[in-house]
Amino acid sequence: MEVEKVFIIDELAQDFMHTPKVEQRGSDYILMFDFESESGSYEWTGITFKDVAKYMHTPDNMVNEDMLKAYNAVGIVKMSNWLKEESPIKNDKTYYNHYLIYFDGFGAYEFLGTNFIKGLNL
Repeated sequence: MEVEKVFIIDELAQDFMHTPKVEQRGSDYILMFDFESESGSYEWTGITFKDVAKYMHTPDNMVNEDMLKAYNAVGIVKMSNWLKEESPIKNDKTYYNHYLIYFDGFGAYEFLGTNFIKGLNL
């Protein structure tokens, strides 16, 4: 699996107080995670994935070596088998990317979507 990192996440997974959360808002999915602010308090931030057709989470104990390539980053999986296999979106004229994020200790988060935006965009 070839993974191209397209965005480095500044907040480190080893500093998370809580498990990351995924919320669906219409066709968008929001991957939320906490971080320690300069004041020492914990706040939430995240990444919003747009027009998501599919979402999958792989627990940390099931993560494969290729998924580690997206360590603390948003990666795009090149020539994604998952994207090729998804029959509901094969006939869709929308262009999807296979996004992959790996957070150490929390697992891999994968989205088939059109784009992503840094921030919660609630």
